[in-house]
Amino acid sequence: LFIYFFFFFVLFLFFFFFKQKTAYEIYQCDWSSDVCSSDLEGYDLGDDGAIQAGYPANPGGRFVDNDDGTISDRATRLIWQKTDSATLPVGSYSGYLTWDQAFEYVREMNIRKVGGYSQWRLPNYHELGSLFDFSQFSPTMDPVFQYSILPAIHWSSNSRNADPYNMHWAINFTNGHGTFYNGVSTTAYVMGVLGGPGVYIGPQETTPTPGDAPTPAWGPTPIPGPTPPPVYHIYYGLPKTGQTTSYHNAGSDDLGDDGATRIGYPDSGARWEDTGYGTVIDWATGLMWQKSCSHGETFGGLHDTMIWEDAFEYVARMNHASYGGYSDWRLPNCLELLSTRDLGKSSSEPDIFTDTAYDPYWTSTCSAMEGATQVFRVSYSYGQMLPGGITGSVLSGVRACRSFYDGESPVGFPKTGRTEIIHPAGWYDLGDDGANQAGFPTIGDRFFDNGNGTVSDNATGLVWQQGDSDSQLSWESAFNYIKDLNRQNYAGHSDWRLPNQMELYSIIDYGNFYPAVNSIFTGTETNNYWSCTSTKIEAEINAWGVNFGIGMGDTYPKTYNFYVRAVRDDPVIPGARPTPTPDYDYMVFGSGDYNGDGASDIGIFRQTSGLWAIKGVTRIYFGSGTDIPVPGDYNGDGTSDIGIFRPSSGLWAIRGVTRTYFGSSSDTPIPGDYNGDGKCDTGVFRPGDGLWAIRGITRAYFGGSSDQPVPGDYDGNGTRDISVFRGSSGLWALRSISRIYFGGNQDMAIPGNYDTSPGWNIGIFRSSSGLWAIRNTTRAYFGSGNDLPAPGDYNANGMDDIGIFRESSGLWAIKEVTRLYFGSGDDIPVTR
Repeated sequence: LFIYFFFFFVLFLFFFFFKQKTAYEIYQCDWSSDVCSSDLEGYDLGDDGAIQAGYPANPGGRFVDNDDGTISDRATRLIWQKTDSATLPVGSYSGYLTWDQAFEYVREMNIRKVGGYSQWRLPNYHELGSLFDFSQFSPTMDPVFQYSILPAIHWSSNSRNADPYNMHWAINFTNGHGTFYNGVSTTAYVMGVLGGPGVYIGPQETTPTPGDAPTPAWGPTPIPGPTPPPVYHIYYGLPKTGQTTSYHNAGSDDLGDDGATRIGYPDSGARWEDTGYGTVIDWATGLMWQKSCSHGETFGGLHDTMIWEDAFEYVARMNHASYGGYSDWRLPNCLELLSTRDLGKSSSEPDIFTDTAYDPYWTSTCSAMEGATQVFRVSYSYGQMLPGGITGSVLSGVRACRSFYDGESPVGFPKTGRTEIIHPAGWYDLGDDGANQAGFPTIGDRFFDNGNGTVSDNATGLVWQQGDSDSQLSWESAFNYIKDLNRQNYAGHSDWRLPNQMELYSIIDYGNFYPAVNSIFTGTETNNYWSCTSTKIEAEINAWGVNFGIGMGDTYPKTYNFYVRAVRDDPVIPGARPTPTPDYDYMVFGSGDYNGDGASDIGIFRQTSGLWAIKGVTRIYFGSGTDIPVPGDYNGDGTSDIGIFRPSSGLWAIRGVTRTYFGSSSDTPIPGDYNGDGKCDTGVFRPGDGLWAIRGITRAYFGGSSDQPVPGDYDGNGTRDISVFRGSSGLWALRSISRIYFGGNQDMAIPGNYDTSPGWNIGIFRSSSGLWAIRNTTRAYFGSGNDLPAPGDYNANGMDDIGIFRESSGLWAIKEVTRLYFGSGDDIPVTR
C-alpha cells in the first residue's frame, strides 16, 4: 500500500506542476502579484522580418561582387558563380542540363578556370537554399543576382535517399521551392560554388587565351554587358576621308574641296596601327578593328556572308573566344563602319585590312523607317552605304570593332542618334546600335543652338549652318554658295566651307526619318545634300552626296542639283599623337610629410647608394641596391617615416619603427592606411594572381597581371581602397565603389585629392604631351618628355598640387608653388 500511495503522490505532483506549463505554452508573469497570464505582449520576438536572425549581423551587406564573374557571400564564406548555365556557356555545356551534365558543366568550369579558380563544384541542397531572399520574388534572390540568375530550377548535388540513382534535389529560384526530380528526364540550370568555412581556395589564375595577345586581366571572359561608356579623348573625332587630290581648288572666299582642305583626324602621324594580335588600332577615331573579317576568319561555324542576326552571333563567338585578348567586340554602327573607308582609293578599304571583299558589310544600325525592317550596309567597292532588308535572303560580311576611348574632352566620334533596340544585348553580345549607343557625347545634349543661325556640335567640335541653301544647286554652284556666305561674314565668320562626306554623315540622326536629322536643324529637306568629296573613279564628273531623308549615301554626277549646308571650325588639337606604349615606371606610395608641418617635402631616394635626401629636413643612408622606397606614417605620429621594401627577401624595414618580412620578389609594395587607425599598413599586390595582402587586415583577389595597383581613399572615409588601373583599356576598378574608364596605356596613374571635396580624384599624366587630366577637376599641360609626375600637398592647403621631377637635370617644378633643383638622374621622388 505504501508503494501505491507513493506512486500516485508523484503522479499528482507531475500533473500539478508540469501539466500547467507545457513546452508549448508561453506565460507572462506579473511578479508583483505572482500571477501568470497568457498575454504575450512584450515577450514575443516576432516573425522572421522582425527578428532577421542570421549572418552577417554587422553592416556592410551580405554579398560582394568581386568584379571577376563571382560573388562572395560574407555570411557563409562561399564564393558563387555570378551567373548560371543559362547565360554562361562553358565548353559544350550551356542552358538546361541533366543532373549528370551538371557535373560536366562544373568540370569544364575548372578546366577553364572560370573566375581564375579550379575548385568549382555543384552546391549541395542547403548551400543552394542559402541564397534565398524571401523579400524578393522571381528570382527569390538578393538583388545582386537579379539580372544574372534566371528564376528557374537549379540542380543541387544531393540525391533523394529513397531513389538515389534517379531522383535528385533541385531548387526553384522563382519562388523558393525545393523538391526532387528525375535526373535524366528533367533538365535544370547549373550554378557553381566554391569555398566555405575551412576550405582553402587557391590563388586566382588568369584565364588563358589563344596566342600571345593581351589577356583579360582577371577571371574568364566576362559578360560584355553594355559597352563601357566612351570617355572623352582629345585626339579622337571625325577621320580624314583619304582624298588628297583636289578637284575644286581653293580661291578667294573659298577653302576648296576635300582634296584641298584634307580635314579630319589624325592631325599628324600614321592613322592605322597593326597590333600584331589580329587587330588594328585607328588613332583617328579611337576604335579597334578586326584586321580580317568573316571572309577570312570563322567563328561559331559562321563564315563569309550571313544574315543580320547571324552577324551578332559571329561577333558573340569572337567575344567568347576573347579574340585579341578582348571580350567587348561589337557589330559596328553605320558611322563607325563608314569611318574605315579610304575614299582616296578606287576600292575604299584601307590597305591595312585583310580578306576584305566587295560584298556589303553589315552595320548594327537600322533605319528609322516604320517597322525597322531595313539595316544599313557599307560596300567597300566604292564606299556606298545603302539599306538592306532583315530577311533570310539578304547576306553581308562582318568586320567587328570595339572602343578604347580614354582621356577627356568634349570632342569625339559621334553617336548615330539611334535609340530603338531591334536586336537587344545578350551574353557575349553587345546588341545593335540602339542597345549599345556607342559614341559621343556620353552625357548632356549634343547640339546647341547658338541663336545666330548656327548650331554647335558638342561631339565633333564643328559649327553648322542651321538652315540650308533653300534651293538645289550643282556641285560647282555649291562652292559659289559658300563664297557668298564668307563674303557676307555669315554669323560673324568667313571660314565657311562645304563639308566632306564624313562630316555630312556625322549630323544624320538615325533615330529620325524623313528627315533623318535632329530637329534643331530647321527646314532640312528630305533630299540629297552635296559633300565636297569627289569619287576616286571619274572624279571630274562624280561626287558624294548624303540623303537626309533616310541617311544613306551614294555617288552622283556633279551636274545634279542638291541642297547645301555649310560647316566651319575643324578644331586644331595641340600636342603629340598618342602612343600605345605603356609606361608604369612611376608609382605613388605613402605620404611625404617628413617634419610634420602638414606639407609634402621635396625628397629623393637614390637606389645605387641608399641615400635618402629630404630637402631642409634630413639626409641619411637607409637601404641599397634594388630596394623600393615605401615612406609612410607607420607609427601614427603625423610624420612620414623612411622605409624600404626589399623584393628579394620580402623585407620591410621602417627606420626607427619596425622590421618585418611580408611578401616576395614577385610582389609590388602598396603601403597605406587600410583600416583607418591613422597608421600606414604594410601590404603587397601580386600581379600574377591579383592578390592583395594587407598585413593583419585582409587578403583579397582583385585585378590581374596587366593591372597597376592604385590604392587611395576614393570614397573619403579615411581608409585606402583596393583599386587597380588597367592601362590597356583605361579601366579604373575601385573595389566596392565604382568602375570608370579614364586614360589609356600611354598614361601614368596619379590619383590624389586635387580639390576640396572629400575623397581622392582619378587622374592621369601623359608624359608625351605633359597632359595632367584630373577627372571632374582640371586639365592642364605641365611637364613633358621623360618627366616623372610628383604630385603632393606642397603648400599645406589640404589639396595635392601638380608637380614634376625631371631626372635629367634634377628639376622640381611644382605648379604655382615653386621651382628648384634637387637630385639627379635615376633618383626616385619620395614626396607621397
